[in-house]
This record gives sequence, structure tokens and C-alpha cells, in this order.
Amino acid sequence: MIRRLLALLLAAAALCVASVSAAAELPDIAGIEKSVTVQKYPDAASVLLYDREEIRCNADGTYSSSDVMLYKVLTEAGRRDLRENRIHFNESYGTADFAEAYIWRHGRKIPVDVKKNSTLSTSAGQMQSNIYDPEIKVRTLSVPELEVGDVFYLAVKRTANKSIIPGEFSTIFSLEADIPILFYEVEINMPESLPLVKRVIKNPVPGTVKTLEPVKRDGRITYVWQARNVPQAIPEPGMPKLYTCCQRLLVGTAGSWQEISAWYYKLCRPAMDAVSDEMKTTVAALVKGAATDDEKISRIFRYVSQNIRYVGVTAEKNAPGFEPHDVRDTFAQKHGVCRDKAALLATMLELAGFKAFPALFMAGDPKDADVPNGYFNHAVTVVDRGNFDYVLMDPTDETTRTLFPEYLSNQSYLVARAEGDTLRRSPVISPEANRMDIRTEASVAGDSTMTGTCRITFGGFNDLIYRSVFSRWTPEKRREFWQGRLRRAVPGAVLDSFTVKPDNIRDASQALTVEFSFKSPQAVTETNACGILQTPQFSGVFGTLDWLLPDLAREKRRFPIEFESTCLIDEKYTLTLPPHIVIDGLPPNAEGKAGAISWQSSMKREKNKLSGSTVTRLSGVRIEPEDYRRFRETLQLRSYAARHLPVTGIDSSVAIRSDVSELYPDAEALTLNAREHLYLESERKYVSRSFRRIKVLNYAGVKNYSELKFSSFPEREKLDISARVIQVSGKVREITNADIRVMDLPWCADIKHV
Repeated sequence: MIRRLLALLLAAAALCVASVSAAAELPDIAGIEKSVTVQKYPDAASVLLYDREEIRCNADGTYSSSDVMLYKVLTEAGRRDLRENRIHFNESYGTADFAEAYIWRHGRKIPVDVKKNSTLSTSAGQMQSNIYDPEIKVRTLSVPELEVGDVFYLAVKRTANKSIIPGEFSTIFSLEADIPILFYEVEINMPESLPLVKRVIKNPVPGTVKTLEPVKRDGRITYVWQARNVPQAIPEPGMPKLYTCCQRLLVGTAGSWQEISAWYYKLCRPAMDAVSDEMKTTVAALVKGAATDDEKISRIFRYVSQNIRYVGVTAEKNAPGFEPHDVRDTFAQKHGVCRDKAALLATMLELAGFKAFPALFMAGDPKDADVPNGYFNHAVTVVDRGNFDYVLMDPTDETTRTLFPEYLSNQSYLVARAEGDTLRRSPVISPEANRMDIRTEASVAGDSTMTGTCRITFGGFNDLIYRSVFSRWTPEKRREFWQGRLRRAVPGAVLDSFTVKPDNIRDASQALTVEFSFKSPQAVTETNACGILQTPQFSGVFGTLDWLLPDLAREKRRFPIEFESTCLIDEKYTLTLPPHIVIDGLPPNAEGKAGAISWQSSMKREKNKLSGSTVTRLSGVRIEPEDYRRFRETLQLRSYAARHLPVTGIDSSVAIRSDVSELYPDAEALTLNAREHLYLESERKYVSRSFRRIKVLNYAGVKNYSELKFSSFPEREKLDISARVIQVSGKVREITNADIRVMDLPWCADIKHV
């Protein structure tokens, strides 16, 4: 996709660059080697001691650059990071190479043979996205002899002999990184005919960057920025990419987004005009009989989405990686990447009578919209319903039920129009459109076994995620996954049945549903005084909401949390209990709300039935640092409430009336109730009364309880026994003195008198 190509093209700009000729300006390496220590920078793996980048741009937007970097290696992690150095580039646009490298160790300079230790290869990473472009290269420099404590010098040269947007130049410099920066200078030399119209520093770290006044000389303008003593930025879980929210310098020559919009339209138009007769016939067949425009759009979208495979083979000459293939070729070959599918869909929609356009998608952080640039990494399609009321579509997603996948909310996009258009943002989808409904009916048997059935209906983002993975998995793998997640919710549970609908998982006209039945061997965990009842709650293991949440261990954050989508989970369940198990206590109803997150949970009992409900709603896709504390507290309360379970007891009166042998198959007898009473008459005399009511369940109980033995010491205490037997027939037999025998304990016979 476009984003991968652009990342490769601009990797150097994002990392900072410096001049090989500036080597004489390097700081005193010996002095820095001693002063930069682990004790001074305890959180850093390495320190960027010095970095100077120099870019010289031509009037057509091409440029050459050089970068000199000096690092101090502090830890083993830093050594691993720096012993493999990679630079990415696209040979369609230019070249990049390592100019020089050496190690400074204890006052001794150790040269690194750059030619011998560097390799050039085709970037294999692109194949993970089904993109195959032999022009995308990666050059690797290995420095195996690098050791902890070394100072590492590296110089890189780049040449861009072709501009993506002819006559334009733009880039980003990260003036803050995940390692400390002691000194970093950026120098950009531009022709007066192509000045930097936009020059903006975002997320500034106070007191660390100095902007020098531009200097004009010999028909050129030199711009310089210097960053000093920039603290290390610590990445945080769930944050956007670091370079989009740390201190950064954005520069560009384009005066407006309209310029870039018009350029992309002009680039795409010839490919979109290359229409075949077969395309026209196909479009006519697709829209035939459609009752509404929405139905026509949906049919054409489904065709491109599901019949054109995502495969990237770059063959363009004007703007490789941006320029789409001729649409007739994409249609005939049945494959293409995002730009190809976007152009094909726009053309087919045009043939159906709609005003459709390809659109560049994702232009970095929302806060960077004031600097027009070409940092798009995706392409989609839009239909203009009039007055720039756009219908967004992403035909690269082959499993989405909607025209525009929910995970693309709140992203920048630029529609390619002949007259140009402004930068816009995709809407945040309502959580109601991304809901998951979970409905469970379960029951507990007398032996504490729980059985139940559950139906889950997926919507929006939930549907998209599960449908995408299920379409790639065999039925057995789906079942294995479900079994594993089920046991996380209900320990020891076994999956009995498991059904996924629709049978054709790619049939996006039907909602995705899963129905399953399960059995758990022990719903009630007995303790000394009570039982804990396991409830059949599944939202925490099957809902995508909890998968979206990052680690919330930090008490505060510097960077925002960014989610792929909004989400809603609505779970309801009922649990029927046997008559002898009663609910002694229920968790209190609870709720919480903090900005974009809200939740509520409740349980109630009615006779022998327990019902519960949990609803969690994420209504935004970004949590700012100032809102993080309340967001975290709300989710902690939700987690705390989810661990609360009902407390159970035994209703012995039910046991008296029932054949409880089925309830307790491993027991020989059941104590229905028991009482102990101790009355202290004086310091030497007390009366103890004990009562037991026991139900014999089987022959083993008869054998063990037919003869009851009680010990006493006649010289010191008096023992009175009364008992009765209530037979199954209801007949009562009183135990009399004739049934009681007074015997000596075995040790009495062993007493010898001297």
C-alpha cells in the first residue's frame, strides 16, 4: 500500500540527517565518552550525542542529503539496536548508502569497513502485505564488534533524483526520540524559487529548540534549526506512533491541500479513463434491477472488494507507489493494491452514473493538518452526493459488511478532484453500529454442574474482526479458539456444540452470529462458610473492547491513547439454580462513566433464577492525557465489579423433602442442621448440649451411622443420650436405654494396679 512505500521513501527524513562535511564540527568525543554514563541516563539504552542533517533541494523537488550521527552505547539493548543499521529507499526515486562508520573506544578510533560489512537487498517486509516491488531496497550495515561503552559514528548519504509530487518538497524531522538527544541540527538549503512555505514545530519541549533566521545567498535560502538536551521520550502502551506526537518539525513547499488534491487527480485520470467494454458490461449487469442508488453503490463495491485480490505489482513510471494501474488491467487481472482498487471502484461507479473519486487516506496526526504534505499511506474511494457530501468506501477490505470499515474512523483523507479539495477527516462511527449482543441461558444441576447455551451477534467492528479471522481459519481452528476463550470465562468449561453463521462466512449480507453450548463441572465453589457461584459472563473474553484496551498500569500519561474503533457490548444472561441452592448475597449494582467510556452492571434474583446484565460503551477513539486518570479509574472499577460473584448457601428444608442422593452422589450422609450450646454454671461446672440432624443417603451411610459412639469420663461427667430414627415410610422409632450400652474404652483394660 501507499503507506509502506512512503515509509520507506521518507525513513531518513523521519530519523534526522546530517552532513558528512560537518565532521570537523564534531564535539570532543573523549570528553563525552566519560561524561555520558548510565548513572546520568538510567532509562536510556543509548544517547544521541550529535546529529547534523543537511539537505540541498533542487527547483523540481529532488534533493541530496547527508547525515552524521554520533551515539554513546550505554547498555546491551543499545548495543543490539546499533549493531544492525538499516536504511530504506526506493530505487525508482533515488539511492542511499553508508558513507563512513567507526567506533571510538578508550581513546582509540576503530574503523568499520563499510563496504565489507554492508549488504543491499530487496525489502522482504513488503511481502507481508502482499506487495512485490523489487525497487524497494534496504541497505544494512552490521557492526558486530560494537561494545557497551563505545561511541559509534555513522554517516549516511541520500540522493532523491525523482520527486513524488513534481516541483514540491515536504518532510518531517523528529526532534525528540526514545533516547536522549544532546545536539541535533537540521539545515535545509532551498532555491528561492521553491521556498519552504510551511515551517512548524509541533508538540514543543520548552527550551530545547532554537530556530535561526533564514539566510538568503546566491539565489538560495538556508533554514536552520538546532535542538539541544532533549529529554528521552518514553513510549506508552496504546499510543499513536511516536513520531506523530513527540516534538517534530514539519516543512513543506505546498501552499494548500488543493494543490496536492489536484496533482493526484491528474495522476489518476489517465488510468481511470482506460476503460474496457467488459467493465461497462459488468457494471450494467451489477446495477440492473437495483431499486436505489445505495443498492447500486453496494453491489459495485462488493464486486471490487471481493473479486479483486489485494496484490501489489508496481509497473508505473510516473509515480511508482502512487500512480494506479490502468483500470482495465486491474479489472482483467483481478488484483491490485489500494490505489488500484480505489481507482477501479471510482471508475465503475462513474460508469454507473455517480460522481466518484479516488482519495488519499491518512495524513499523519490530526494536529499536523496545517502543513500540506504527501505522507499518505492508503487510498480509498468516495462518491459525492452533492456539495461535498462524501460516501467513503474502502474496497481493500474483503470482509467488511459496511462500505467503510469502522477501524478507519477519525483519519485524514484528501479527495482527488480536478479543482482540488481540502483535507477532511473520516467520521467517528457510533458505538451502536459496533455493538456485540451476548445472550446466555444456563442452569445448575444438583451436583453443581452448569450447562448452558449462548448466542452472540456481531455488529460493525466486532463483525469485521471475527469475520476476517474466521474466513482464514478452518472450522476446527475456530472451535479450538472458542474452547480456549470459553475456559477463560468459565474455568473447566467444555464446548459441546459450536455453530457459525452464515455458512459462507464472506456473505456480508448476513450478520455474523455464533451459537454454542457448554458444560462446566463445578458452578459452585465451596468454602468453609458458604459457596461462590460462577456466572456465565463472556463479554470479557469474546468482546473486542477488552482487546482494544492497552495496559493501564501507569498512573499518568504524556501521550494519548488511540483506539481503532468505538465499541459497545451488551450482555444478558439467566442462570437457573436447583431448589436446595439459595443466593445469600449479590454483588451491588454498579456503573461508571468518564468521557468516552461508560459501563453498568447489575444482578437480580427471582426465586431460583439469577439474571444479570452488563453494558460497556466506548464512544470515542482517542483519550487525551488530561482525561486518562478518570478513564483509568473507571475501568479499574469495572474490572473490580466484574470479579464480584454471588454467594450461595444450602436450604436444608429442601434437602429433607428431596431425594438428595442425586444432589450429592459422592456423599454417604448429609448433616441437615446442627447446634451446639455450652452453659457455664460455675468455674468448676458446665453443661454442654449438642444436636445433630443427619440424613442417611446410602448403604455406606447405614453402616457408618447405625452404631454411634460417644466417649465420657464417668468420674467427672454425666452423659445423657436421646435419639430417634425417622424411617423413609415416616414411621418414627425412639431410641431407649435398652439400645444404649456402656462399655470401657480399650485403654481401660490396659491399666495395671501396683
